Amino acid sequence: MNSLIVMFIVANLFITAAVLIYVFKHRRVSSQGMLLPNTASVTIEAVRALASFAKEQHERIGNYVQANWSGTPEHLPTVLARLLDAIEQDARAKGVTVDRETLKLLLATSLRSHKVGSGHEVRDALAKVA
Repeated sequence: MNSLIVMFIVANLFITAAVLIYVFKHRRVSSQGMLLPNTASVTIEAVRALASFAKEQHERIGNYVQANWSGTPEHLPTVLARLLDAIEQDARAKGVTVDRETLKLLLATSLRSHKVGSGHEVRDALAKVA
């Protein structure tokens, strides 16, 4: 039962981090010092859609990397590039507006949660992915 609670907490932290990264990346400061969205597309519905999308992709990411990566750091960029392309395509198909850099952050967060490779290996692999 404890492992179920831990997985729930980790999934919620993952989703919260992805949403916060997205929101803070698409903000600007008004003349009064208030944070404003950079575009009109940052709405509660857009944030909810991103959170839902991140939650859906978390399990997919873990399964994909487990099935396609041998554990060799040199092969990780190729695996992540294919996975990132698939996630980006899925986001477009579902109408989730998100840039590639945010998707990379979403992917990196999920990989950390799944304990895939070291942080250094994942960071280097994502840096090689366009």
